Amino acid sequence: MKTHASRLLLRGCLDATARTQKRITIMHRRITLAFLTLSVWLGPQAALAQGTLLWQQTLNGTANFFDVALSVAVDNQGNVLAAGYTDNTGTGRDFTVAKFARDGTLLWEQALNGSANDADEAVSVAVDNQGNVLAAGYTTNTGTSHDITVAKFARDGTLLWEQALNGSANDADEAYSVAVDNQGNVLAAGYTRNTGTGEDFTVAKFARDGTLLWQQTLNGTANGFDFASSVAVDNQGNVLAAGQIVNTRTDGDFTVAKFAHDGTLLWQQTLNGSANFVDVAFSVAVDNQGNVLAAGKTWNTGTGVDFTVVKFARDGTLLWQQALSGTANDINDISEEEALSVAVDTQGNVLAAGYTRNTGTGEDFTVAKFARDGTLLWQQTLNGTANAIDVALSVAVDNQGNVLAAGQVSNTRTSTYFFTDFTVAKFAGDGTLLWQQTLNAANAFDGALSVAVDNQGNVLAAGSTTNTVTASDFTVAKFDR
Repeated sequence: MKTHASRLLLRGCLDATARTQKRITIMHRRITLAFLTLSVWLGPQAALAQGTLLWQQTLNGTANFFDVALSVAVDNQGNVLAAGYTDNTGTGRDFTVAKFARDGTLLWEQALNGSANDADEAVSVAVDNQGNVLAAGYTTNTGTSHDITVAKFARDGTLLWEQALNGSANDADEAYSVAVDNQGNVLAAGYTRNTGTGEDFTVAKFARDGTLLWQQTLNGTANGFDFASSVAVDNQGNVLAAGQIVNTRTDGDFTVAKFAHDGTLLWQQTLNGSANFVDVAFSVAVDNQGNVLAAGKTWNTGTGVDFTVVKFARDGTLLWQQALSGTANDINDISEEEALSVAVDTQGNVLAAGYTRNTGTGEDFTVAKFARDGTLLWQQTLNGTANAIDVALSVAVDNQGNVLAAGQVSNTRTSTYFFTDFTVAKFAGDGTLLWQQTLNAANAFDGALSVAVDNQGNVLAAGSTTNTVTASDFTVAKFDR
């Protein structure tokens, strides 16, 4: 069964025709919002309340169909980068990257279209030290189908280079994650489909000028759907990738691999839940000491699918593994609880976000903090009024140790229907909920898929909002700290 957690769930509900076979756990989310300003008169100037919406921008393709921002990043000037896709007449779904100024002004928007005029998506975005913008995903091209696509844009939006990688099977190849090292080299992770081995866990490194430096593929013993969901780089230039490898007898295994800067495989670790079924790592991060954190799910006897976070030493030694299970413990439900995103604060504490399933409230938006030694420090869950699908899809930490999480909560609109709202929450370092913002305008499916924090502590979130006439729109919002 194919799965991936970046475009996350945005496949599950609305966009049911677009690759539902890649079992993305939850629903499509999108929204619009009513711009709300809250100000208090304090002498000569107004002060914003914490969490106040500062601005919201929506982009709509010419086809008025599904437009979604899948990833967000911030440069050192506070400019905001977002990547995803827009649907346009004549070219279909296009790989889209946009840059916004600190005040929300759209500085530029670029859309790349594969030669087949079919589905193209930018799934992940990053920024280098010079302010250049890197985006990775896929484009659909005649003869080669989906190709892993990595593009680099200058600060002014000029396309500097575009690279496409194609597996030997000339079938679907996709990148799910992009990162940049301190030298400006670009790392991309995803999968390529190759003759004889099927989809293979793939990591590639490009030089600053776009030259392919190396490409590594890992294949499980079952020749199944192997993929890298996430990539990160440590301060030595080593590359970490996490995802899934499918092996005979153990099925899909939670997998983390470390490559040297020259592409040499230093180590590979696979974890298998006690139920010998589908285990996946969805996200990877590295702390200041070079230790590796990964978050995902493991399938275990008695508790079913568990929200799982692990820590490896620099040499690959497993330091600890934590699995959280909600109170429902329905072992027949394959989408019970998953950790979809991981981050590390400056003290080495580990933050993970996803969802757990609990009796009476269903799937709940969940954020957990672990100490450096793996001790669970706190766990917070948010539940919408519909007691339905609530999910945290992305987590980040500001320079004060506060924790930001973005996703969706499901709220009741009528007695028989519920819809999802674009949701961002901020927690203090001790787990106290500081604020929660849910954005909704058209009473439909809305959601935040990615979150980032600027140097001032302001919060950026990207996803989609559903609006009358324009349908689902590529959405970026900025909230006061």
